[in-house]
Amino acid sequence: MGKCSFCSNPGHQLYTTIYSNEICLTCHEALLKHKGCKTQEEIASEQVLWESQRFSDLSELDRSLQNNPAPRSATGEAISRRTTYVGCGIFAAGCVYLLVEHEKSFGPWAIVLGLAIAAAILYEKHLRKEAALIISEELKKGKAELEQDYERKKVEREEERRDQITRESSRRFSRYKRIVEKAHRKQILLYEYSLYTYPPDWDFRIKLVKERDQYRCRKCSNESGIFHVHHQIRVGAGGTHHISNLVTLCPKCHLDEHPSKRL
Repeated sequence: MGKCSFCSNPGHQLYTTIYSNEICLTCHEALLKHKGCKTQEEIASEQVLWESQRFSDLSELDRSLQNNPAPRSATGEAISRRTTYVGCGIFAAGCVYLLVEHEKSFGPWAIVLGLAIAAAILYEKHLRKEAALIISEELKKGKAELEQDYERKKVEREEERRDQITRESSRRFSRYKRIVEKAHRKQILLYEYSLYTYPPDWDFRIKLVKERDQYRCRKCSNESGIFHVHHQIRVGAGGTHHISNLVTLCPKCHLDEHPSKRL
């Protein structure tokens, strides 16, 4: 079992390349993720851009999920509780009276309930009018405290988010950086791993594949005529231009692999 030229780990699945530089599936997927080969400066610029975009996306998501609580007034809450007790007391007194009078019809009970609610509302309005200044000051103070608490939590969330993005960025770019660094140090031609465009030595690869297959169609074993080189796994589906993914086919068999081109 060989070793990957970039991470030096034994690979269960290694791509054998033209210049005897093997690459494991994990390193190959790192190249796929970053869409080819870049310089160190391009990688650093791409990493900064990715971190900025990731931070913006997470911040936007955080803002959409943020639920800011309304300021509260202790005096206002105390008034609400007090008037609720008063309303309940009035309704209870009315219920006792109706029970003593053996009233069974629905009308008087509804009237008692309505009177209790109306009395509670009027009493609450009266108390809130008297305590309006106190309630207003408490709401202002509560709003200021909520804003301070929000700013503090915002700073904490941003620090946590930046730490998270730094970890994600490290996982995303560290292997790719090592690939480029080792390629430069070992003088490995990174275009050997061209992914979405044909590499500059494409004609040389075609020649190698045809010689490896002894100028014979790998599908029908035809040994005469013109031969094409076919990607077993198409590039759009994650295939590569490595010679391990290339096979020799006759024109008929190649067309069978691409039925849409018959038109």
